[in-house]
Amino acid sequence: MTFIRWLHLWRQRPAALPMEQENLLEDVLLRVLASIDSRLGASGHRFPARTVLLALYSSFLVDIDQGMRSPRRPRGDDLPEDLLDRASRPDIDDATREACQFLLTMHWSGRLRERALRAMEPGGSRLALAASLLRCADWVDPIRHVATDMTARLLDRSTDDDVFALMPLIYRMRGHVRFPHDRLDPKLEAWLTSSDARLERALTSFVLLKRWALRFLFEQRAPVEARVLEQAIADPDPTIPIIVFERLAELPVASRAIVMASGLRAKHPLVRQYALRAIARDVSRVPLQVLHRALIDRSAGMRSFAAHTLRTQYHDDPVAFWRGLVDAGTAPWSAYLSLAEHSTADDESRLRRALVHPFARVRAAALLALMRLGMRATDAEFVRFASDPSPRVRRVLAGFCRSGDIPLVNHRLRLLWTALPNSATGSAGELLDALPAGERLDLLFAFEPTTDAERRWWNGMLAVWSDSALGWWETEPALRARLAELLARRSSVLDLPLRIRLEKGAAR
Repeated sequence: MTFIRWLHLWRQRPAALPMEQENLLEDVLLRVLASIDSRLGASGHRFPARTVLLALYSSFLVDIDQGMRSPRRPRGDDLPEDLLDRASRPDIDDATREACQFLLTMHWSGRLRERALRAMEPGGSRLALAASLLRCADWVDPIRHVATDMTARLLDRSTDDDVFALMPLIYRMRGHVRFPHDRLDPKLEAWLTSSDARLERALTSFVLLKRWALRFLFEQRAPVEARVLEQAIADPDPTIPIIVFERLAELPVASRAIVMASGLRAKHPLVRQYALRAIARDVSRVPLQVLHRALIDRSAGMRSFAAHTLRTQYHDDPVAFWRGLVDAGTAPWSAYLSLAEHSTADDESRLRRALVHPFARVRAAALLALMRLGMRATDAEFVRFASDPSPRVRRVLAGFCRSGDIPLVNHRLRLLWTALPNSATGSAGELLDALPAGERLDLLFAFEPTTDAERRWWNGMLAVWSDSALGWWETEPALRARLAELLARRSSVLDLPLRIRLEKGAAR
């Protein structure tokens, strides 16, 4: 082939193969997203940029918008300024073109932002509405006005699925100081209330939208249906049921009864407390069955209010109810906790039985109550508390060792190692760490390791102490004398690096 023939064919080549051009643009977009958040361009499964943007939680688009113009982001990762023209070629896929336009609405150049925004409006897609919402808080007035008008038009054209998917983004943008509330808030409210189907969907979507929809029903569509009230009471977010209880007085008698009954069965303890308080205000005497069930509720606040109500309305002692359950062997763990909190000397035998309860919170509460009643822990009880599998119980014991209510002395440390030769390392360390520095040092210097496990633990504890107590500074004379005595008595069981460290400390 002659050079002239080759040049003729080269000039007649296609400007670009459609798939190659599309892949090139996709690579550019994914690289830009990865420069903002590495998770968006992670290797592995490769998805188109538009698919990635639509899959994101809509409020995260604000972070991408801010990241596109972040001063920390390398300028070399910016989108090319001619990308909008390149994306408008007829051989470019619509999805790739829309992703290019969307990211260009976040460009640092205001001219490009406005051009890209106007180019997206004819499509009327979810990304077009998202882009207009983001630019509603733009710092350039003309762009903000264009975006506001575009958002108002797109709300009427967009599908319900697209608008509800962007509700988290809408509410995040509403918190922006430049968001045009006077224009878009009435438009959004009119859109949501234009059909019962949209209002119904708002009650089951984004949590902030649920709050607005529920308040709107109380203010504009009263009385609220019982079905809606039960659905609100069962919501896992407690702020939704609280709205219902705040408007309880506005409901008919039958609806109030449904709300209070549903509230007592709610999973969240705050909702159950609101329900019980509402019943106490609504009737002269709360049914005894309701109070008894509340006295063994998992929530301490619920049990406390039920106990107060039982005393004031029935002049009965709730502690007697808890004692009856414990004596009958049918008490749940919550009854043990309440009894421990209100126990007297007559409950000592019940509390001692609770020390072996399978639930750690009960064992810890029983130990606290017994110590409050003046119990003196024996050596066997000390070992049992120290070897408890629950960190909660061991923390309670460490607190009493720190205060001196349960003395931790050398023979008890030895008993712990004798009873638990293979697992005393953690418990002994926790108890020593809880002591004041002077008492901890006295026990360490007095301890005599007899097994390899004890020697390793003892060396480790001394090494930790020496790291903070011995350094380049001069050692106090009293400590030098104690170190010299320790080296004379225990030099054979000290690790070589630790022994050298202690010898240097004794010599300073």
